Amino acid sequence: MRERLLSLGWGGALPSSVADVTESNPGGESYSGVSEAVKLTFNLRYGSTGQARWWKPSTAWNGRLMLLHGGHGHDVRSAPVTDWQAYFSARGYHVVGASMPLEAPNPTTLNVTLPNTGAQTVASHAEFSKFDTAGVSPLPYFLDPIIRALNHVLAALPSAPTVIGMTGLSGGGWTSDFLAALDTRITRVYPVAGSLPHDLHEAADSGDYEQLSSRSWYQQVPTRFLYALGAYPSRRHRKILNKFDTCCFSANGRESTLETMAIGVRQLLDGAGEFSLRVDGTHPAAHIISDDSLDFIHTDMGT
Repeated sequence: MRERLLSLGWGGALPSSVADVTESNPGGESYSGVSEAVKLTFNLRYGSTGQARWWKPSTAWNGRLMLLHGGHGHDVRSAPVTDWQAYFSARGYHVVGASMPLEAPNPTTLNVTLPNTGAQTVASHAEFSKFDTAGVSPLPYFLDPIIRALNHVLAALPSAPTVIGMTGLSGGGWTSDFLAALDTRITRVYPVAGSLPHDLHEAADSGDYEQLSSRSWYQQVPTRFLYALGAYPSRRHRKILNKFDTCCFSANGRESTLETMAIGVRQLLDGAGEFSLRVDGTHPAAHIISDDSLDFIHTDMGT
């Protein structure tokens, strides 16, 4: 099934090139716990560009690499992403972060030239439907920034990480689910309040363009199989939901149904990977990655 997703946007293989990734100093940006912050800029398809950040720890590297994704409305250069970055940097991680398409520091409007339909402007997630009209997938715009940054950082590090993890909130959790399903270099994934199978959606869970059940990627790989792919082969997928989430995918009142879903994913894996569901009820109603969840992720990354 991984091949089905790869065929949608990448012709069967994820991008591996580091040739056009440019490093620069992100002047005016300030981060905690880092020896250096690096701005990564790269070309995306159809004439657009993207950015990511690479934060190098000020303490001795612990051998681990953490990927962060902020989701809707979160600039990778500001809170809450920089709060998560500070947490992992203080514990010796190399950290890489990216924003969703149309979120700063990426272009907030895409001016692209698409096959069949020519010049197009995309100013909202709903307008990614213009890619559908052109007969091409927009999925790489959501996933390539982290993939391209990861390629660059792995080539630049003095040695390979002992473990590569990823976490993100909301749309960043959705991105984490998809990237882990596609890229087996990610050996630990911790999506927070990012998605649920469509048959379990409540009114608040409907999501944006990319999360609608009509999207071609869900026709190719249903969500439960996507979760299993994120753990296969021999990896860990730790899905985290807030019990009292104020945005979406709240676990309150449906813990039993959600655990049944998790059991089903584990049955799909049949021992070839680990999938678990963690309900975080340690904080008041909020749409966050809590301190308790950060501690959980850090501990799990070290085992």
